[in-house]
Amino acid sequence: MIIRRATITLLTILTSLYQVQGQLVVEQVKEINPTGDATPKGIIATNTQLFFAAKDGSNGVELWKSDGTENNTEMLIDINPAGPSYPHDMLSHNGNVYFSADDGSNGQELWISDGTSSGTQMVQDINSGGGSLPEFFTKYDSKVYFQASDGTNGSELWVSDGTTSGTSMIKDINPSGDAEPEHFTAYNGKLYFFADDGANGNELWVTDGTTAGTQLVKDIDPSGSNYPFDLIVFNNKLLFDAQDGSGNYNLWESDGTTSGTQVVKNISANLRQSCEYNGSLYFYGYGANGGIELWRTDGTGAGTLMLADINPTGNSRPLAFNVYQNKLYFQADDGTNGKELWVTDGTTNGTQLFADINSGGDSSPENLTVFNNKLFFIANEGTNGRELWFTDGTTAGTQTIQPAISPNSAPLDGVDKLTVFNGGLYFKANFNSNGEELWKVKEESSTSIAENNKLKIKLFPNPADNYIQIKLDRAYNLKVINVVGKELMHLDAVKNEQVDISSLEPGIYTIASEDQEISARFIKR
Repeated sequence: MIIRRATITLLTILTSLYQVQGQLVVEQVKEINPTGDATPKGIIATNTQLFFAAKDGSNGVELWKSDGTENNTEMLIDINPAGPSYPHDMLSHNGNVYFSADDGSNGQELWISDGTSSGTQMVQDINSGGGSLPEFFTKYDSKVYFQASDGTNGSELWVSDGTTSGTSMIKDINPSGDAEPEHFTAYNGKLYFFADDGANGNELWVTDGTTAGTQLVKDIDPSGSNYPFDLIVFNNKLLFDAQDGSGNYNLWESDGTTSGTQVVKNISANLRQSCEYNGSLYFYGYGANGGIELWRTDGTGAGTLMLADINPTGNSRPLAFNVYQNKLYFQADDGTNGKELWVTDGTTNGTQLFADINSGGDSSPENLTVFNNKLFFIANEGTNGRELWFTDGTTAGTQTIQPAISPNSAPLDGVDKLTVFNGGLYFKANFNSNGEELWKVKEESSTSIAENNKLKIKLFPNPADNYIQIKLDRAYNLKVINVVGKELMHLDAVKNEQVDISSLEPGIYTIASEDQEISARFIKR
């Protein structure tokens, strides 16, 4: 069983982190919306900054950027002055971000941003009579491919180089309706996708970026649509799940040719959250023996097998795979412990329940993300709702992490992703009275204070109980702030003084000068 909050207090965790590996600090980046929820969504990272959609209480849902600091977290531009522009489907490419947004006049259209307000603009009004609804943006051959509708030809295959003149429909795949191309995947110098040409149903297609080079690969189900899913490149083959004429789903492979597009195994394979690990592709599959269980494949029929029947009486539905410390972690339900965190080393015997986080139900661990030599995820231990967790690969080292003062339950409810950027892990959270805002986790080692701080300020004892001694090279006006930046104490003209901190709750605090020239952290026990 996992060691729970009842037996290891937050203070013990923080003290251990402080002494052994520095401080894992959870802090709010900025209060974007002072009057309610900013609700940052779709957070993506470029080489230099984060982009996301958020609302500040005045301008609706707009495009924001951040370098991880409060001062440089700002709205790029008010795309829709009359309401929300709802930027979404963001894709980073060649130093720019492509996305869909509504400026209030042209509907949802293709936009681009270089990270400046002047460089954020609509690429083309594809549908002059309304929104073209561009989506599924994918990088291929130095351009961006996507699905859009010009109002005449339906939802078809489009391409853009970021300019108005370089944005065009490649081919009207379905002259009588919507082709709805999706699941774009680059493979062997071409772009593969699923589309409906109006005659053969939804099938596998390929393009080289030209009209003539956009064509059907194979009509898998001549009787209608084969409803294919989840193109994955693995072992120099395209793998996907598709229905044949018999109505059964199978694992398929393709080398890009009609003859080379064939069934690998007669199983239904959900590859959407699949993960490559030690030369095999792991996924949840549904075989002839029944049950949705953990499968793996090496790309051959003989090498496609169920690794473990985790739930013998039902479906374990393994999801949210990620590799950490040369093992594969995932969510699964064994029928007894609910949806919990599992681990495998690639063998049946080595596939085990890792931590029963919620002994009374489902912890449903999701968004497994490796950051700072730990595996972070979101889970519900049954009392406090969905919170941020991490593991170091041991059950004792599997625990929640949060600010020192966190009154709200389910602070990470509805989080769509965890994003790693520039030494931090970023996410939406509602830890305090500020509502849903942009937060981050970062590690600050005990030796990370700047050299001038080491010379100017000393704090002892640290951790402290009711009093802390502050020693400085000269007198400073100081403030004591918590991890969300709220000032809790103000100290005038301190040089060498014992300060009463008994009124502070247990947690991590910062003592800083008013001009931020010096600062140091301490732990209140």
